[in-house]
Amino acid sequence: MAKKTQSSKKRIRKNTKGIRHTLNKQSNLILLIAVLLFLTGAMVVSDGGITGFASRVNGSTNITVSTAVSLQLVDGVIDFGTCTPGYLGINVSSENLSSPIECTGGTYPDFMTVRNIGNVDIDLTIDAYAVSGTLFGGTNPEFTYGALNESGTIGCNGTYVTGYNAFDSVTNPQNLCDSLEYTNSRAVNITIQVYVPADATADVYNTSIEFIGTSIT
Repeated sequence: MAKKTQSSKKRIRKNTKGIRHTLNKQSNLILLIAVLLFLTGAMVVSDGGITGFASRVNGSTNITVSTAVSLQLVDGVIDFGTCTPGYLGINVSSENLSSPIECTGGTYPDFMTVRNIGNVDIDLTIDAYAVSGTLFGGTNPEFTYGALNESGTIGCNGTYVTGYNAFDSVTNPQNLCDSLEYTNSRAVNITIQVYVPADATADVYNTSIEFIGTSIT
Protein backbone atom coordinates (compact mmCIF):
# COMPACT_ATOMS: atom_id res chain seq x y z
CA MET A 1 0.00 0.00 0.00
CA ALA A 2 2.88 2.41 0.82
CA LYS A 3 4.38 1.89 -2.67
CA LYS A 4 1.07 2.71 -4.38
CA THR A 5 0.79 5.92 -2.38
CA GLN A 6 4.26 7.01 -3.48
CA SER A 7 3.45 6.26 -7.09
CA SER A 8 0.27 8.30 -6.84
CA LYS A 9 2.18 11.29 -5.39
CA LYS A 10 4.63 11.25 -8.32
CA ARG A 11 1.81 11.41 -10.84
CA ILE A 12 0.29 14.40 -8.99
CA ARG A 13 3.66 16.26 -9.23
CA LYS A 14 3.83 15.68 -12.94
CA ASN A 15 0.39 17.18 -13.44
CA THR A 16 1.29 20.23 -11.31
CA LYS A 17 4.36 20.86 -13.43
CA GLY A 18 2.29 20.67 -16.61
CA ILE A 19 -0.21 23.24 -15.33
CA ARG A 20 2.59 25.54 -14.22
CA HIS A 21 4.25 25.23 -17.64
CA THR A 22 0.99 26.11 -19.37
CA LEU A 23 0.44 29.15 -17.13
CA ASN A 24 3.96 30.33 -17.85
CA LYS A 25 3.27 30.17 -21.61
CA GLN A 26 0.05 32.16 -21.16
CA SER A 27 1.85 34.72 -19.00
CA ASN A 28 4.50 35.11 -21.68
CA LEU A 29 1.79 35.65 -24.31
CA ILE A 30 0.06 38.27 -22.15
CA LEU A 31 3.40 39.99 -21.59
CA LEU A 32 4.11 39.94 -25.36
CA ILE A 33 0.70 41.49 -26.12
CA ALA A 34 1.30 44.18 -23.49
CA VAL A 35 4.68 45.04 -25.04
CA LEU A 36 3.14 45.25 -28.51
CA LEU A 37 0.38 47.51 -27.22
CA PHE A 38 2.96 49.75 -25.59
CA LEU A 39 5.02 49.98 -28.78
CA THR A 40 2.21 50.38 -31.33
CA GLY A 41 -0.53 52.13 -29.40
CA ALA A 42 -3.34 50.09 -30.92
CA MET A 43 -4.01 46.53 -31.97
CA VAL A 44 -6.88 44.87 -33.80
CA VAL A 45 -8.05 41.51 -32.46
CA SER A 46 -10.73 39.47 -34.22
CA ASP A 47 -12.14 35.95 -33.86
CA GLY A 48 -9.28 34.75 -35.99
CA GLY A 49 -6.65 36.28 -33.67
CA ILE A 50 -4.44 39.38 -34.08
CA THR A 51 -4.96 40.81 -37.57
CA GLY A 52 -2.86 44.02 -37.53
CA PHE A 53 -2.02 47.23 -35.70
CA ALA A 54 -2.04 51.01 -36.41
CA SER A 55 -0.43 54.19 -35.08
CA ARG A 56 -1.30 57.85 -35.74
CA VAL A 57 0.59 61.07 -35.18
CA ASN A 58 -0.40 64.64 -36.10
CA GLY A 59 1.70 67.28 -37.85
CA SER A 60 1.04 70.94 -38.65
CA THR A 61 1.69 73.45 -41.45
CA ASN A 62 2.67 77.06 -40.86
CA ILE A 63 3.22 79.84 -43.43
CA THR A 64 3.67 83.58 -43.03
CA VAL A 65 2.76 85.76 -46.03
CA SER A 66 4.28 89.23 -46.24
CA THR A 67 4.31 92.08 -48.72
CA ALA A 68 7.42 92.71 -50.80
CA VAL A 69 8.62 95.75 -52.70
CA SER A 70 10.83 94.56 -55.53
CA LEU A 71 12.11 96.41 -58.58
CA GLN A 72 13.75 95.06 -61.69
CA LEU A 73 16.01 97.29 -63.76
CA VAL A 74 15.80 95.80 -67.24
CA ASP A 75 18.39 98.11 -68.81
CA GLY A 76 20.58 100.00 -66.38
CA VAL A 77 22.86 101.88 -68.77
CA ILE A 78 22.27 104.82 -71.09
CA ASP A 79 25.21 105.42 -73.43
CA PHE A 80 25.35 108.67 -75.40
CA GLY A 81 28.63 107.71 -77.07
CA THR A 82 31.41 110.25 -77.74
CA CYS A 83 30.02 113.72 -78.42
CA THR A 84 31.79 116.87 -79.61
CA PRO A 85 29.75 119.99 -78.79
CA GLY A 86 29.74 122.84 -81.31
CA TYR A 87 30.07 126.51 -80.42
CA LEU A 88 26.49 126.42 -79.13
CA GLY A 89 27.05 123.22 -77.19
CA ILE A 90 24.96 120.10 -77.74
CA ASN A 91 21.56 119.10 -76.42
CA VAL A 92 21.00 115.34 -76.70
CA SER A 93 18.34 112.97 -75.40
CA SER A 94 18.43 109.19 -75.09
CA GLU A 95 14.94 109.32 -76.60
CA ASN A 96 16.41 110.38 -79.96
CA LEU A 97 15.64 107.89 -82.70
CA SER A 98 19.18 108.13 -84.06
CA SER A 99 22.59 109.41 -83.02
CA PRO A 100 23.12 113.17 -83.36
CA ILE A 101 25.71 114.24 -85.92
CA GLU A 102 27.92 115.52 -83.06
CA CYS A 103 28.08 112.03 -81.47
CA THR A 104 29.61 108.73 -82.53
CA GLY A 105 28.75 105.36 -81.06
CA GLY A 106 26.21 105.18 -78.29
CA THR A 107 22.73 103.64 -78.42
CA TYR A 108 19.63 105.46 -79.68
CA PRO A 109 16.93 105.39 -78.58
CA ASP A 110 17.93 104.08 -75.16
CA PHE A 111 15.93 103.81 -71.94
CA MET A 112 16.27 102.55 -68.41
CA THR A 113 13.23 100.34 -67.79
CA VAL A 114 12.07 99.90 -64.20
CA ARG A 115 9.56 97.11 -63.56
CA ASN A 116 7.48 96.38 -60.45
CA ILE A 117 7.97 92.66 -59.74
CA GLY A 118 6.81 92.74 -56.11
CA ASN A 119 3.33 92.07 -54.73
CA VAL A 120 2.27 95.62 -53.77
CA ASP A 121 1.64 98.83 -55.70
CA ILE A 122 4.49 101.31 -55.32
CA ASP A 123 5.36 104.98 -55.49
CA LEU A 124 8.46 105.21 -57.70
CA THR A 125 11.06 107.95 -57.29
CA ILE A 126 14.46 108.69 -58.84
CA ASP A 127 17.70 110.15 -57.51
CA ALA A 128 21.12 110.87 -59.04
CA TYR A 129 24.58 111.28 -57.57
CA ALA A 130 25.16 114.44 -59.57
CA VAL A 131 23.20 117.66 -60.04
CA SER A 132 22.18 119.34 -63.23
CA GLY A 133 24.34 122.46 -62.95
CA THR A 134 27.69 120.85 -62.16
CA LEU A 135 27.95 117.47 -63.92
CA PHE A 136 29.89 118.66 -66.99
CA GLY A 137 31.19 122.01 -65.88
CA GLY A 138 31.17 124.93 -68.29
CA THR A 139 28.31 127.38 -68.75
CA ASN A 140 24.87 126.22 -67.65
CA PRO A 141 25.10 122.44 -68.25
CA GLU A 142 21.95 120.40 -67.86
CA PHE A 143 21.27 116.90 -66.60
CA THR A 144 17.57 115.99 -66.70
CA TYR A 145 15.23 113.00 -66.70
CA GLY A 146 11.81 112.09 -68.07
CA ALA A 147 9.44 109.11 -67.98
CA LEU A 148 7.44 107.22 -70.58
CA ASN A 149 4.97 104.40 -70.14
CA GLU A 150 6.38 101.04 -71.12
CA SER A 151 3.94 100.00 -73.84
CA GLY A 152 4.05 96.27 -73.13
CA THR A 153 2.69 96.63 -69.58
CA ILE A 154 0.49 99.77 -69.86
CA GLY A 155 2.96 101.46 -67.54
CA CYS A 156 2.25 103.92 -64.74
CA ASN A 157 -1.42 103.80 -63.74
CA GLY A 158 -1.06 106.93 -61.60
CA THR A 159 0.54 110.29 -62.30
CA TYR A 160 4.00 110.20 -63.82
CA VAL A 161 6.46 112.97 -64.55
CA THR A 162 6.04 114.68 -67.90
CA GLY A 163 8.67 116.58 -69.85
CA TYR A 164 12.22 116.78 -68.54
CA ASN A 165 13.06 117.61 -64.95
CA ALA A 166 16.46 118.62 -63.58
CA PHE A 167 18.23 116.54 -60.97
CA ASP A 168 18.24 119.36 -58.45
CA SER A 169 20.21 117.88 -55.56
CA VAL A 170 21.86 114.68 -54.38
CA THR A 171 19.94 112.44 -51.92
CA ASN A 172 16.66 114.17 -52.76
CA PRO A 173 14.47 111.58 -54.56
CA GLN A 174 12.11 113.06 -57.13
CA ASN A 175 8.83 111.70 -58.42
CA LEU A 176 8.62 109.34 -61.38
CA CYS A 177 5.28 107.56 -60.92
CA ASP A 178 3.02 107.83 -57.87
CA SER A 179 1.28 104.49 -58.53
CA LEU A 180 3.00 101.67 -60.36
CA GLU A 181 0.84 98.57 -59.97
CA TYR A 182 2.30 95.10 -59.41
CA THR A 183 -0.34 93.41 -61.58
CA ASN A 184 1.12 92.48 -64.96
CA SER A 185 4.54 93.67 -63.67
CA ARG A 186 3.95 97.19 -64.90
CA ALA A 187 7.00 99.20 -65.96
CA VAL A 188 8.10 102.69 -66.93
CA ASN A 189 10.87 103.80 -69.26
CA ILE A 190 13.22 106.52 -68.06
CA THR A 191 14.95 108.77 -70.55
CA ILE A 192 17.89 111.10 -69.85
CA GLN A 193 18.58 114.39 -71.56
CA VAL A 194 21.78 116.38 -71.23
CA TYR A 195 23.04 119.74 -72.43
CA VAL A 196 26.81 119.86 -72.77
CA PRO A 197 28.07 123.46 -73.20
CA ALA A 198 30.84 124.30 -75.62
CA ASP A 199 33.20 125.19 -72.78
CA ALA A 200 32.70 121.89 -70.91
CA THR A 201 35.94 120.18 -69.92
CA ALA A 202 36.81 117.25 -72.19
CA ASP A 203 36.49 114.09 -70.08
CA VAL A 204 34.56 110.87 -69.63
CA TYR A 205 31.50 111.58 -67.50
CA ASN A 206 29.33 109.09 -65.71
CA THR A 207 27.10 109.09 -62.67
CA SER A 208 24.87 106.66 -60.79
CA ILE A 209 21.08 106.87 -60.83
CA GLU A 210 18.98 105.30 -58.10
CA PHE A 211 15.34 104.22 -58.24
CA ILE A 212 13.34 103.87 -55.03
CA GLY A 213 10.05 102.01 -54.71
CA THR A 214 7.86 102.64 -51.66
CA SER A 215 4.74 100.58 -50.99
CA ILE A 216 1.42 102.39 -51.20
CA THR A 217 -0.64 101.62 -48.09
